[in-house]
Amino acid sequence: MISLLFLLFLVAMVLTMVDKHKSSFTVFGIGMLLSLLWFRYHATDTINILL
Repeated sequence: MISLLFLLFLVAMVLTMVDKHKSSFTVFGIGMLLSLLWFRYHATDTINILL
C-alpha cells in the first residue's frame, strides 16, 4: 500500500514537470488524504503483545 502512495506522489511530481499543475494538485491532494487515512489506521490499530 505504501508503495502506491509513493507512486501517487511520483505521478504528481511528473505532472508538475509537464505543466499540468491542476492535475498535479489533485493527485497530490489524493495522495495526502490517503496518507493521512493510512496513518490513522496504523495509529489506532491495537497491538497484540503477549507478555
